[in-house]
Amino acid sequence: MFVVLKINSAKSVLMKSNQIIINVIIPAVFVIFSTGISPAQTLTNNGAALNIASGAELVVNGDFENQGNGSIDNAGDIYLSGDWTNNAVAGNLLQGTTGQVTFNGSAAQVIGGSAQTWFNDIDLLAETELASNTYVSGTLHFNNAKLTLNGSFLRIESGGEVSGMSAAGYIVTNGNGRLVQEVLNTNVVYPVGTLTDFTPMVLKNTGTIDYFGIRVFNDVLDGGSSGISIPEIDHCVNITWDIIEQINGGSDLTLTAYWGNAVEGSLFDRSIAGLGHFTGGSWDPQPAQDATGLAPHSITRSGIMSLSVFAVGDISSPMAITLDLSIDLKAFLEGPFSGSLMQTDLNDQNLIPLTQPYSVSPWNYGGSENVVEIPNPYIVDWILVEIRDAASPATADQSTIIGRQAGFVLQDGSIVSIDGVSDMQFDATVSQDLYVVVFHRNHLGIMSANPLPQTDGNYTYNFTTDAAKAYGTSPQQKQLAAGIYGMYGGDMNGNGNIGAADKNSWSSSAGLPGYLLTDANLDGQTDNKDKNDISLTNAGQGSYVPE
Repeated sequence: MFVVLKINSAKSVLMKSNQIIINVIIPAVFVIFSTGISPAQTLTNNGAALNIASGAELVVNGDFENQGNGSIDNAGDIYLSGDWTNNAVAGNLLQGTTGQVTFNGSAAQVIGGSAQTWFNDIDLLAETELASNTYVSGTLHFNNAKLTLNGSFLRIESGGEVSGMSAAGYIVTNGNGRLVQEVLNTNVVYPVGTLTDFTPMVLKNTGTIDYFGIRVFNDVLDGGSSGISIPEIDHCVNITWDIIEQINGGSDLTLTAYWGNAVEGSLFDRSIAGLGHFTGGSWDPQPAQDATGLAPHSITRSGIMSLSVFAVGDISSPMAITLDLSIDLKAFLEGPFSGSLMQTDLNDQNLIPLTQPYSVSPWNYGGSENVVEIPNPYIVDWILVEIRDAASPATADQSTIIGRQAGFVLQDGSIVSIDGVSDMQFDATVSQDLYVVVFHRNHLGIMSANPLPQTDGNYTYNFTTDAAKAYGTSPQQKQLAAGIYGMYGGDMNGNGNIGAADKNSWSSSAGLPGYLLTDANLDGQTDNKDKNDISLTNAGQGSYVPE
């Protein structure tokens, strides 16, 4: 049965048989409502021009179907508990309108039809699916309900936005459909995920303004978007982000991928992970970094100029690589310094131990560096080096340490690895700036006042040329000769300060030979020269290495 309703002025009409409430302004138009035995009824607009004024509401407790040349000028609110079907010939239903459509059904709803709809605002209170391409020019707002794209595209027009997204309300890209948005030089969130997992991505574009479409799927494939799971899938996040752009070329993207614990492979190590890019027929890895966040976790990659698929994995996958970081470092110790070099008395007397001495407090370094014999006659002593990744020296505290290593300091101040000749190498990746810390058994520790400059992963820093090369509010190095500076000696207990406690330590060892903390000048003997010439002279000095 069909009921023809003609409304000539603003009024409210309740059709109990169909459970449809209308409160609209419709000047002399015809609306056809189909009735039947199904609980979900249909409001059919068979060619009418429906006008919903600002402040007015159209409540449809059932389906809505638009046919023929039907149109809606919606400046108010439409509430729909059933499906939305647009079969109008023109295919631009709601384009240019300012109102909102709220999907509030008790069961899953569908937006479809033979033609697309151009919504202004959508408010999702119920699970909804797309069965045709759909546009939003205003706001798509989630209220703990998901929108499943299937094979359709959802396009957010320029100036539009998505809000309210969460793990309970996001866009499910379970087929070939994509969320399409315009991306400028600002962060744009793509709240996408699979049926079970919210795995959004944020895009920022410093290149040519363009529209970008994203879909995600479970798996990481050897062909990028095709093929079989890569052999290293257990070392990956089990998600692939597939990105396209409307106009090829001109983009310069920064991508940040987000994921939760549930999609991590059983062997995945997020502390050494990267965002891989499938290009040229293979996965292009990113230098490993520590993922940020406590679920969701995230990884960022910049400088993306071509698009395909992206996935996250650790260094045991094709997604991340570890770059050897090399440091050419130089620092002098005050104690053994003489003229323009340091003396090698400990080495000459075979007193330097074959195993690094920094395993004890206060350094508590667990490294296993050891040698069969001291490899170089120019070695002065063991040294401990830390590298820290931070935005500034003030923030380069212990939480920013990305590597520690024991090595040797040579008489010319060069700090080398345990082979006695090579620069120190670290398996680490720097995401901000690199600062270096140098510790010695009985000298005050120092940290670089400036980030270390680098070329192709090779970093350099020379503490010896200026007292200010060491971080601190007062001179953190002592002038040893004209234009030469070095670490203050006399910190005999390694606590970072020179004072009475060091004198007490010296007293307990005075007169003893050997490899001792109280031997401040490193000549193999604890005597008055260590106390009077070094420790007492430097009393009151303290280290400024951030803790």
